[in-house]
Amino acid sequence: MTKRSMQDILVLGAGGFGIEVGWLIDDINRVKPSWDMLGFLDADETKWGGKRYGYNVLGDLDQLESLPRPLSMAVAIGSPQRRKSLVEMLRRRNIEFPPLIHPSVIMSKTVKISEGVIIAAGSVLTVEIHIGAHTHIDTACAVGHETKLGEYVRLNPKVSVAGNVTLSDGVYVGSGASIIQGLTIGANTVVGAGAVVIRDLPANVVAVGNPARVIKGNASLNKRNC
Repeated sequence: MTKRSMQDILVLGAGGFGIEVGWLIDDINRVKPSWDMLGFLDADETKWGGKRYGYNVLGDLDQLESLPRPLSMAVAIGSPQRRKSLVEMLRRRNIEFPPLIHPSVIMSKTVKISEGVIIAAGSVLTVEIHIGAHTHIDTACAVGHETKLGEYVRLNPKVSVAGNVTLSDGVYVGSGASIIQGLTIGANTVVGAGAVVIRDLPANVVAVGNPARVIKGNASLNKRNC
């Protein structure tokens, strides 16, 4: 595939996960040239005109008006609620959201992946797994058989999800947390870093500890917690 036939892509978010996505795109291209990485967009104007992971930070979303279509985008925003809001707005601008999977990821042919999914290096997904749109699986995660991840879920690094688990839309799981088999976690719930979940959790709460216990309702996370 020549560079001319490669698809233009931007990364929305020039924070820590954003530059990891830049690395992911580079590694995809090393295996099979697929993406012409145009740079980053970010709301933080102090980043504009600079570089992140060797790519330009072009500005904020206003820059989209000057770019040709078709145009793909990776939305590298940790907060599920903020990510959902941005995706819904971007749909009206004729943006495409391809799934991005690092070449080192191990997964079976029965893993079903929706638009905008990002799966980072070193993760393992076994069989009969469904991953909803715009879900992020960060580095070195493990997802067991017949698990269902809803839309806009976030698994931070080294999360372990056992088999037959359901994570509802907008669930956010901190680094190193473990969820045992057969559980359901309700929409928009936050599981703290290092927590061990041994029973179902309701929607819209924060749970921490080993074993995980609910400590409060969920104030939306607006930044990456890993």
